[in-house]
Amino acid sequence: MAKKSGEKLEEIKLRFNKQAVDENVRKAMPFTDKWHNNFHVDAPFSLISDPNGLCYCDGVYHIFCQWNPVPQNKNWHKNKSWMHVKTRDFVNYSYPELSLWPGDEYDKDGCHSGCGFVEDGKVRVFYTANCRDENYIRSVVQRYGTLQEDGSVTKEEIIVRGNPEGYTAHFRDPNFFYRRGKRYFAMAAQRMSDYPAKSSRPTNGATLIYRETDKKNEFELLGEVKTDYYDFGYMWECPNLLRFGDTDVLIVCPQGVPHQEFK
Repeated sequence: MAKKSGEKLEEIKLRFNKQAVDENVRKAMPFTDKWHNNFHVDAPFSLISDPNGLCYCDGVYHIFCQWNPVPQNKNWHKNKSWMHVKTRDFVNYSYPELSLWPGDEYDKDGCHSGCGFVEDGKVRVFYTANCRDENYIRSVVQRYGTLQEDGSVTKEEIIVRGNPEGYTAHFRDPNFFYRRGKRYFAMAAQRMSDYPAKSSRPTNGATLIYRETDKKNEFELLGEVKTDYYDFGYMWECPNLLRFGDTDVLIVCPQGVPHQEFK
């Protein structure tokens, strides 16, 4: 069976026009359909998912989330982009707008999840750029961006290229945290397990930790967070490592865990 070819960058760029998308949003507001949320962040059309880049800067809360801005009225996990909304009080919100979208050789097949933070008075984001080649083989980089006045994010430094040995290219969703004056980030990863010796599946979810070196924006891989859940799903998305007092809490979204009715 022939492999599916990756889409050309020129074809993908034609789908995204911030001015047109933002205008379509404004035309569709306020919501009139009875199924739209009136008390949560929502978009008038297409699929929204993972919240990203939540941060506070100069009296304004910034909320980003995954969004497929095209085509309208189709809830496809495709055209992965970021939507941006602002609020000062979590009652009144700005119109949703297209903020980050596929557009170059690194992220032509999706701007995946990540995090947000404030640096030098600016809102910055850190996200996974996803690309597939002509043989549909995935490659990823972890990349910075900065929010601009018009609501768009400029794409900047690439921090990590590729995935480490022993892990697949399902390697995404960086999330910053700080310890002892240094920056770290947690990464969602998919381990190539020692199947069938220890695992019931060929891949397993894991969380990797990177630490900033003495050189700014240079990070080293420290290793995998050790847990008792070696065989708990095939991928752990959107990790967050939080500290409460002397206790660390790891939060992940596992894929591939069997359903347990309403649990």
